[in-house]
Amino acid sequence: MNKPNNTNPILIDENSSFKDAYEVLQRNANALEQSSELDIDNLITTVEESINAYKICQKRIHAVDLALKNAFDGEI
Repeated sequence: MNKPNNTNPILIDENSSFKDAYEVLQRNANALEQSSELDIDNLITTVEESINAYKICQKRIHAVDLALKNAFDGEI
């Protein structure tokens, strides 16, 4: 059975960078895609870690979007 590649885990929290959070998402997606069998024991951890990483990415994208809207507000 193939287990997710957690040889170099990236610990993330709300102060983590977009890059670190995105790397977690990529790593988890690749591990799930390459698994020949689903490791149900690690699935909850993988899903929770992915949800947290997604939220960080979403927060950073929203901040950039808001900054761009504020920067260009009234210029059009």
